[in-house]
Amino acid sequence: MAAVEKRKPAFLALLLNHLMFMFICTFVILPLSGWAKTVFGIVMCMLYLFGVHDYCHKAGLEHSRPYIKTEPSAKFPLYYGIVGNIFFWFPVLLTLILGQFNLGDGVKFGSRLFYLIWDSPWIFLDIFTSTDYNALNPTWTITASMLYFLATFSGYYMGANGKHIASFLSIKRKTNKK
Repeated sequence: MAAVEKRKPAFLALLLNHLMFMFICTFVILPLSGWAKTVFGIVMCMLYLFGVHDYCHKAGLEHSRPYIKTEPSAKFPLYYGIVGNIFFWFPVLLTLILGQFNLGDGVKFGSRLFYLIWDSPWIFLDIFTSTDYNALNPTWTITASMLYFLATFSGYYMGANGKHIASFLSIKRKTNKK
């Protein structure tokens, strides 16, 4: 009889992944500036997205097992992508909304600090167009949202088909050598 792992709910698993990277990125990326911030930000963001990809890969593997009643479907990676985008957009929207009102410097500072810490895996992107945090840069916000959806869909469908990103990259590497 095989031992069956009890999986965490998707919201909780993705939240724990986000909190782990938030903690790491807060102490690594926030003190940096210039090119070092960009390089470390890209590396940490790719590791963050790989963690999301890996969770979705495991979910796709689990849903494709013949003894599981759940069939692989587009609703699962879509759900994971929406949950991840909620994590990304919540502090951005909170900062934008609180920045519109004259609530005092303490509230604005608190919302900006919350944004900087919560979205620290994405902080290397210029999400806001100014230091007043009152206008979004749509290119980077849409790019960050789409990258999250790309990580969830690619991970889930590679898992549902029994493939892994390492095997995909090794196939590409072999064809390039020929």
